[in-house]
Amino acid sequence: MSLEFEAGKFIGGAFLCIFTAIIAIDIFDRLTPAINEVDELKKGNKAVAVFLGAVVLGICLMVVPSLYKFAKISEGPLLGADLLSWALMYAMNLLGAIFVMYASFAAIDAYTHRINEIEEMKNGNMAVAIMLAAVLVSISLLATVAIWETVI
Repeated sequence: MSLEFEAGKFIGGAFLCIFTAIIAIDIFDRLTPAINEVDELKKGNKAVAVFLGAVVLGICLMVVPSLYKFAKISEGPLLGADLLSWALMYAMNLLGAIFVMYASFAAIDAYTHRINEIEEMKNGNMAVAIMLAAVLVSISLLATVAIWETVI
């Protein structure tokens, strides 16, 4: 494989990592209209930062298998088909990861019906944010194991 091709994959992979994080923040912010995460971050709300950081981490963890597949693409006559196959896998992983994070948050919110997680985080409640972060990252790790099975 050529050095240029490998360098292109490295740059492409780095771009995809940044893109994934930005998309994760943007879409999750849109899915939770009761709180504007970006505005809360601008105010210095550490609880929202912990929560949103866990969401981004969880989504990125679930997208890692598709980045692994991207790194394994090689030059050759099937490059176009390999890229298309990878792009479909990446899109499915990204959308699936966002769904898993949102559904997990909704399930936790329903289970802990006596706690209004959004309001608690708006008020800077770090205990709620840390609990949510731990649960979301744990769920994403479990989901990532299942996703890896589709790659290997």
